[in-house]
Amino acid sequence: MSFKFQKTLGIIGGGQLAKMLILSAQKWGLKTHIFTHSLDEPASSLAGKVTLGSHSDKKALISWLKTCDWITTESEFVDLKSVKSQKIQPSPKNINLFRDRLTQKQTLENYKLSTSPFSLLTSDNTFKKPSVLKKRLFGYDGYGTEIVKNKNSFTNFMNTNPIHNDWIIEDHINFSKELAFSLVRSKENSFCTLPLVETKQKDSKCFWVKGPVKNKNFEDLLKKAKKMMKDLDYIGLLTFELFELKNKSLLINEIAPRVHNSGHYSIEALNLSQFDLHLLAVMGEKLPKKAHSNLGFAMVNLIGSNTKKPVINATDKASLHWYGKTENRKGRKMGHITCIDKSSDLALKTALKEAGKQTL
Repeated sequence: MSFKFQKTLGIIGGGQLAKMLILSAQKWGLKTHIFTHSLDEPASSLAGKVTLGSHSDKKALISWLKTCDWITTESEFVDLKSVKSQKIQPSPKNINLFRDRLTQKQTLENYKLSTSPFSLLTSDNTFKKPSVLKKRLFGYDGYGTEIVKNKNSFTNFMNTNPIHNDWIIEDHINFSKELAFSLVRSKENSFCTLPLVETKQKDSKCFWVKGPVKNKNFEDLLKKAKKMMKDLDYIGLLTFELFELKNKSLLINEIAPRVHNSGHYSIEALNLSQFDLHLLAVMGEKLPKKAHSNLGFAMVNLIGSNTKKPVINATDKASLHWYGKTENRKGRKMGHITCIDKSSDLALKTALKEAGKQTL
């Protein structure tokens, strides 16, 4: 593609995902302008220009939109219902469709993409079997998710959460593994598939990712996912978090309409990262069909636990990304380490070893 020195990429948000999007934008010679609430955010120091404002301030947001040629967002938490702009990709319509866990699940059902049985939670619900309760909006890293295993825990939840229709209720799934992948679509309907990976959660947060992995049912899921994205005219990267069952069948747990933690490995492991591919799609460039990796890879998140400054001891085999967050608190993603080796298991072993050296 040609460099676009006179074009400006706008990003709504200033966190680590915005920071990594900016690093990719710099490869294409793009100017960058972020709309965020604080100069202390990780992306603020890298952005060419920063506009401070609240995401709820529609007047300020619409004014900022006029300064950019292309716009994307690092988070689905931004309510863009009242913002109508063809510059924003994924479109506000699609972001709002997938940010709500109820409409997200309904869309999966419409396209025959397997997911766990669900319903809108109402005051008429009673405990029948172990279930998962998910808040329709603003849930991530375990926040907004409650697992109820018995009648007492269900009754307690219902009594302490009087607005029940803010939640959905799902069957609790006994899975063997958690997997993930991302799919990218550009304006002229070209697709790029990122590798299928295995993920491991710790305290409801992603701890590590390794891959690539294989599953005999992946191609069928991929065909249905592409049809859904084409019908919705979804532009950009869409991430699928999956459950693999004992019989190797796949269920979609959740979808995120943005670049995602499970794809951070791609910066080192692939010829084009998830951030590169997302921006190429947003700019209307043609995409490669697949982002290949001939070696094994692994990524381990560095989760903060106190306010001490980290000691960085990564070796030549490990690539460390430190996000530059000003507050290092328990459970917060402060950075990640990626390793590449002959196999994903060897890469994960090295990444875990290097992550253990970090003083968080």
